[in-house]
Amino acid sequence: MGFWIAHVLITFPYVVRFVLAGLSGYDATLERAAQILGARPLRVFWDVTLPLLRPAIVSGGMFAFLTSFDNVTVSLFLVSPKMRTLPLEIFSHMQDAYSPIVASVSSVVVLISVVFIAVLERLYGVGRLFASH
Repeated sequence: MGFWIAHVLITFPYVVRFVLAGLSGYDATLERAAQILGARPLRVFWDVTLPLLRPAIVSGGMFAFLTSFDNVTVSLFLVSPKMRTLPLEIFSHMQDAYSPIVASVSSVVVLISVVFIAVLERLYGVGRLFASH
């Protein structure tokens, strides 16, 4: 349980940064228009606010996942002996011997990260989230 809490605490600021960047370009008049047309607050949130913030939320979640996935130090100190994460396995193989498996797995992890970022850029335009308005 502490393992999950630590990863959430470490990645939460990244998600907040993405969502706040998404809110910087948010047009609140769309919410007001939905309210004027008779939509209840939950309906306004579900049909107007959430779709407008979805790119920021998904991007923040993906960035948090990639950050958490690669975090060896938290895993090293908080993981139980029964649980083995990929970063810990890579770390232990690096300490034991020089193996080409470590380089191969690391290359695959980097490739997956690059693919995630490319997909996010294609779908949502991640660069737009960091632009100042």
